[in-house]
Amino acid sequence: MVEALVTFATIGMVAAVAALVVGITLLTRGKWKATMLAVADGLKLQYDPGSFTKSASAYGMHDAFHVKVDSYTVSSGNSQQVYTRIVVGTDLPRSLRFKKEGMFSGFKKMFTGSDVEVGIDVFDEAFLLDGRRELDVLSRMGGRARAAMWQAIGSGGAEVKDGEIVWTTGGRVKDPGKLIATTRALLELAKALSDHPGRNGEALLNHASNDRDARFRRTCLQALIRELPNSEATRTAVERAAHDADAGMRYLAAKTQGTAGHELIRALLRSGDLPEDLRSEAAALLGPGFGGGLALAPEGDAAGRLAIKEEAGRGALSEASEPARRPRGKVKQ
Repeated sequence: MVEALVTFATIGMVAAVAALVVGITLLTRGKWKATMLAVADGLKLQYDPGSFTKSASAYGMHDAFHVKVDSYTVSSGNSQQVYTRIVVGTDLPRSLRFKKEGMFSGFKKMFTGSDVEVGIDVFDEAFLLDGRRELDVLSRMGGRARAAMWQAIGSGGAEVKDGEIVWTTGGRVKDPGKLIATTRALLELAKALSDHPGRNGEALLNHASNDRDARFRRTCLQALIRELPNSEATRTAVERAAHDADAGMRYLAAKTQGTAGHELIRALLRSGDLPEDLRSEAAALLGPGFGGGLALAPEGDAAGRLAIKEEAGRGALSEASEPARRPRGKVKQ
């Protein structure tokens, strides 16, 4: 009799626990469905109520991009982890990979050299940029795209890969406001990265001529000279750079003229306006035969003596004669 009561009580407890689990699951799914319904309404997407094996989601077209907000479960042994996911489909090249710098990113750079740098230290230290070609990446890194990357990737933790912009976080996010805001940040990034004329040369010409950051203008001009030395876009960019407000841009333009540009380079050195790395390069380019370190030291410079490298005379022609690729190590400005 006692054994029967114990068995009955055990069965009852198991049933109660099962009912509680089912109740919590239904309640959780109910809240998630409400969240997805609110997201669909806020972003003008379609709502999918899901099924017993599939969670509810919001999906559809927004600003010419396909958007999907959903959740999924990953099983590992006896445990399960639920994730919330937002995916924005784009027509970006599938080879592009943009993400936040991680703990082991330095090893990837060291062994593969695949990180493309825009020349802005704080940006290059925050993001890992990869693509089939350097020009594919730089051509899409205009001011609007960089700002959108800070929002969607730097702060939000999204990633660009395989032609999609993906944001994932652990658990089901029940706050529709956060999901809507995050989706809009991803959409802004999609629009900014997709704002491309179709030719990398044209995009880099626009950046080299109009970007607000002189460091990025220099990076784009150097990429044009190095990778597309004979293109009309490069010739136009060099012509415009000769009149740029930034001394570094004027130096790069003068450098393409070979010996004909040395007089301007000497004047830029004496002005003291060149960034430190370009001052050293320019001094080495001119060499002792073009006035020596004393003549090249900018007025008021306490150090006053720019070191002239022994091999200074080599490669004093245009950048177009340099190798097609350069190491992508960081150059401090």
